[in-house]
Amino acid sequence: MDDREIQQWDKRLADQVKRGWDNYHHLHIDLSVARMDQPYMIAGEYLYVEDSAGDDAIAGIKINRENNESLILKSGVKIETVFIQIFVTNDALGDQWLNLVFGINFKYEIIGQISGEIGGGGITLANNEIQVTWAAANSVSIPFGNNATSDIFTFSANSSFGHIQLKAKNDGVVAAGDTVDFFLLLTCGDPDGAGAAEYDTIGHALPLGALDTNAEDPALRTVNCPIVLGGRVYAVNNSAGRAITVSACILERTMA
Repeated sequence: MDDREIQQWDKRLADQVKRGWDNYHHLHIDLSVARMDQPYMIAGEYLYVEDSAGDDAIAGIKINRENNESLILKSGVKIETVFIQIFVTNDALGDQWLNLVFGINFKYEIIGQISGEIGGGGITLANNEIQVTWAAANSVSIPFGNNATSDIFTFSANSSFGHIQLKAKNDGVVAAGDTVDFFLLLTCGDPDGAGAAEYDTIGHALPLGALDTNAEDPALRTVNCPIVLGGRVYAVNNSAGRAITVSACILERTMA
């Protein structure tokens, strides 16, 4: 801990408590799709490229302003400055990707990082896809004004972080208001020790966002997914007259 951190320890601790100790997040960037100065509304004072698909996974990044000079973004890059947004540029690079960690009052770095394997074989990173099912099917058609809850999914014991991709496809002729709200009903186990896992209630579920099939059909979005014991996806069809088919999959990053 340096002198600045010691002198401001009380304030930094108070800031941590105020934000509920929620001071870092992961961001997965799929480089298979070309982008030019695509904005990501993330904020912090530390950004680190934790992992990548390989040496060819390279992008450009601009901090805070689109007219700033571009910096190289690849595995192992570490950026320490206050930022409220970033802009990313990359060519379409096949199956390449970058995994970023960013935060405030936070620093993290893998010493001697090797993409895919850490510590000369000590820890191996791998991707594991989890298909979210609905009554054992990979998708479900939700009638207008109705909702659906997926089957239970579970995370691997050695999972470190995850992302969930959501999809909504209109079953009719799209119109304004044909949206689906997605939520996560998570479980950390048995909060009252009664003997069974309990899941978040619908009124207090974690919102994942809304997909608007009137704007894009099908509509897809990928967001961060907290790693706990497991959960369910809850989806609400807001359409006034059309069924919408929904589906989802989860990519978890495991360490072994």
